Amino acid sequence: GELKMITPIGSSTGGLIYPFPEWELREFNLKFLSDPIDIAMFAVAMAAILFSTVTGIIMFMMRTRKSIAVMSPVFCFLMIIGSILMHLSAIFWQLYKTQITCILKNWFLGVGYILLFG
Repeated sequence: GELKMITPIGSSTGGLIYPFPEWELREFNLKFLSDPIDIAMFAVAMAAILFSTVTGIIMFMMRTRKSIAVMSPVFCFLMIIGSILMHLSAIFWQLYKTQITCILKNWFLGVGYILLFG
């Protein structure tokens, strides 16, 4: 074949370089949790969310005890909410990429990190 240098002007006026796939080959199957690593990551994230929720419920029920009151329950609840948001971002990372899931995964990760560590 012939080698040809492609410039910005040449790319707009020249012919197609790469063959485009035929319509029959343009197939996209939406699959959620199709790989074993996705299933494992989803299970770990859900287990962590469940653990954080149970911890929050236990803290709420025992908030009047002196040992819990000393830890500042409001601060601990904010940390629990932050950890739940961070684990939710791991779940949203696996979803089909739409505009809303792309926005939510970044917001959940950022706000969760601020609440948990900030």
